[in-house]
Amino acid sequence: MEGCEMSKMQTLFKTEDHIKVAELEKMKVSLELQLKEMSKMVEEQQQVIAMSKRDPLTGLRNRAGVSEQVDNYLRLGNKGIFFIMDMDNFKAVNDTYGHLEGDKVLVKFAKALKRAVDLDDIVARLGGDEFIIFSPYPMEKDEVRDKARRLIRNIERELVTPGRLVRVTVSM
Repeated sequence: MEGCEMSKMQTLFKTEDHIKVAELEKMKVSLELQLKEMSKMVEEQQQVIAMSKRDPLTGLRNRAGVSEQVDNYLRLGNKGIFFIMDMDNFKAVNDTYGHLEGDKVLVKFAKALKRAVDLDDIVARLGGDEFIIFSPYPMEKDEVRDKARRLIRNIERELVTPGRLVRVTVSM
């Protein structure tokens, strides 16, 4: 009889162990699903944060995006030069050809600006037709002037549109 009771106990014990293992497996699967869901949420939040630092029209950094990047650079004790620019006659483009054409000019300007800057430069659209470049290295006065002239020349060259009555130029 003792052997029979022992066998029943072992069977009972084994059944309880199997139930516990099955419950632990279910919990594990549930936790894995929750972890995947949380990871997806974090990734989506990171994308929203990244998008909030970009100008939706031009794809350039916006005011918040450039501030954060330049601040981080300057906190390390580095120096640099700011170039602040806007488009001359941009209002006339909007008034003459409409805001859709104005948006096209802004996008064209942003592309030209990206091609004109040096690799390490930080570029952003502050708003409207105002843009900024931060060059992350100190320069002499002559170098700053030469770079500004080069940037203006390269950008304006790409802004020429045959047949357009209003000519867009750059002030820096």
